[in-house]
Amino acid sequence: MKRRGFTLIELMVVIAIIIILAAIAIPNYINMSKRANASRAISDAAVLATALEVYKTDTGAYPVSGHLEYLVSYTDLNNNTGSAISQATLNQITAAENAAPTYTKDAPAGGWTLVIVTKSSQTVTRTSEASIATVTG
Repeated sequence: MKRRGFTLIELMVVIAIIIILAAIAIPNYINMSKRANASRAISDAAVLATALEVYKTDTGAYPVSGHLEYLVSYTDLNNNTGSAISQATLNQITAAENAAPTYTKDAPAGGWTLVIVTKSSQTVTRTSEASIATVTG
């Protein structure tokens, strides 16, 4: 009676094929993950940019540098309470990124700059002058 099974050579060939496929797939996965993080940060920057413009329309000026929480609740020009973004959305944006977005009001230019650092250490920058964010890193 002959025993049936795989030879050592057959097993080694299968393992080699699996290793080759993994060597191809892992770098692609890492690259795709970086692109997804950058896309998320660009989307978050767009949401914050819209909220900043709503805030300016309602109050006549951008919030003080570093204070994105002012977008959640403020008093507009007619002494009405307004909100440009929900607290839950602001919390989601902060939690999704490596660090909280940095907001700077550009006093001389009258605009603003948003900087978001992604989980893959990329920097996404959006300004009031640019309609799209730039990604570095």
